[in-house]
Amino acid sequence: MSKSSTKKKELDIGDWIVVFFLLAIGVYLIRAGILAGWDILTIGLGIAFSGGAILGTPPLRVFVKVVINRVSGKQVFQVEQRHISGSNVIGVARDVHIHEAPQVVAPPAVAPVAPPVVVETEEEEEEWEVDDEFDLEPDAYRSTPIDLEIGDRLIGYVDADENVDCYVLGNLSLRSFENEENFTPYWESPAVTKTKVLFLAEATRTYHFLVYRDEDAEDYASVSVKLRVEKDRK
Repeated sequence: MSKSSTKKKELDIGDWIVVFFLLAIGVYLIRAGILAGWDILTIGLGIAFSGGAILGTPPLRVFVKVVINRVSGKQVFQVEQRHISGSNVIGVARDVHIHEAPQVVAPPAVAPVAPPVVVETEEEEEEWEVDDEFDLEPDAYRSTPIDLEIGDRLIGYVDADENVDCYVLGNLSLRSFENEENFTPYWESPAVTKTKVLFLAEATRTYHFLVYRDEDAEDYASVSVKLRVEKDRK
């Protein structure tokens, strides 16, 4: 006898066992319904089980086999996948597996890239041809000679903690100032604590930048003078 014939024979025996099992349940339910005073629901279930057994409904037999196998934890009945595929029973022959959806692994979060830090370089400090700090007592002055050509500009600033007088003088005007005579400055900024210097030379000569503290003042004045010459670019 071939293996296929043996398998067919085992399958037929299993089917007969299920048929008798269903028929016994059906008869039991019908009898219980009659004894309970003609319980229609119980009798109906009994007829359904008995009818299924008599008519040999394949889905019902397969379902009973699967349930018995699952409850007993053993392969009491041999159920193949093709039997389930041809019926309305949902499951697999040997076990019921729950297939989870594949997990989607999110890619690791990428930290945002910070924009490059732009380091601003500090402007180079201005270079001054004259960079003096000094104190002036009342009725005292400080004079600085500066050679300028026609078209040159003398630029800078004066910063003091008390009022001072600032002048740009020629040689004759400087002599008149020292002799306490009237003088005519080329540029002046009197009685200031801060002033910007901007003087354009109209002739080539030696000029004198002079800072004076008034004779009527009571205290010393701390003064800072910064000057440079910008040449005519023509």
